[in-house]
Amino acid sequence: MYKAEASISLPASQQRVWDFISNYQNFDQFMSHVEKVQMLDTRTSSWAMRGPLGIPVSWRAITTSFEVPRHLSWQSTDGSLQTTGFIRVEPEGPGSRVTVHVEYVPPLGAIGEAVASVFKDPQRMLENDLEKLGWIVSGWPVEAMDTRPGGSSRTESSTSMGHSGGSSGTSSGYGSGSGKGSVSDPGTSDSADRTNPVSGPDERRRGGDR
Repeated sequence: MYKAEASISLPASQQRVWDFISNYQNFDQFMSHVEKVQMLDTRTSSWAMRGPLGIPVSWRAITTSFEVPRHLSWQSTDGSLQTTGFIRVEPEGPGSRVTVHVEYVPPLGAIGEAVASVFKDPQRMLENDLEKLGWIVSGWPVEAMDTRPGGSSRTESSTSMGHSGGSSGTSSGYGSGSGKGSVSDPGTSDSADRTNPVSGPDERRRGGDR
């Protein structure tokens, strides 16, 4: 099993960050191993991962909790690997703090070897992914409540990475680049009108699916 958990402080409000990160279809902008996420219904999503040598790695997952604007979790139901995870968004001063936890259990055979080659250091990979998220958020227009100079962000490891029971401490550092393609600011009218992939706008205001 591969495990990783990391946190980042972001220069944007809890609600603004939630509107972006609770949409799984934004994950390919900052998660390096995610190629595409497609919502099949309000709770079910289809994930495709970038596997080496063209080996396809995909799975389906259901959203197991959705608590606006602070917590969501998922669990795979079928596909190339088993995975669970959660995202927690908390207010922190004028900004917010995001914690991401992921677990992967790759299958046996060629696909398992492909997954293992991708997740050689899942803790470091997750920290780099959150750094990319930090660069994305820092590029958003500054909110009135966001008063941190320069919109800086900081990541740190919340726990150690484990692989088949092993663990090692890691320190955070900046990853390279930012999310791919153009990034929409959830504070704009376009993103405000976008339907949440887990619940529609009306459900989201009432608290969403749980």
